[in-house]
Amino acid sequence: MADADASKKADQPMMDSCKKQTLGVFNGKQSSSSSKRYEDCNYSQDKKAFRSSKNGVACKREWHVLLPAACPKGSYAGKYGLDCCGGSPWWRATLGGDCDAFFPSQTPVAKPVSIPVAPPVTTPASSEPARTGGFAPVENSSGGIR
Repeated sequence: MADADASKKADQPMMDSCKKQTLGVFNGKQSSSSSKRYEDCNYSQDKKAFRSSKNGVACKREWHVLLPAACPKGSYAGKYGLDCCGGSPWWRATLGGDCDAFFPSQTPVAKPVSIPVAPPVTTPASSEPARTGGFAPVENSSGGIR
């Protein structure tokens, strides 16, 4: 989170400057394309690309990267620049890998676990006959069952 705070503080003057001007004027003053902004100053004009090939089919995805100062207080731009990540693990669960960097200690590590199994419980056989119907026989004073 310290790195994210530093990135956000470093980007804030550029964000403020961009917001005070029109986007076109701000971008016209920038010497490098990486400093230019897009979409109300919140995204980099440069695009990030992801390429992969699966089963011989090429795939290419591009997106404008969300800049650090675009995120509200208490949240930070994710490592891929797709969205803002908040300070709770809920963000990691919903946004997946983009927010992983903020929760490194909570990365699950699979460890084999042996669970002891208790032996089956056995009861000694009873010499009394099984009772049925939910009523127990009761002996009367003469020794008969009523």
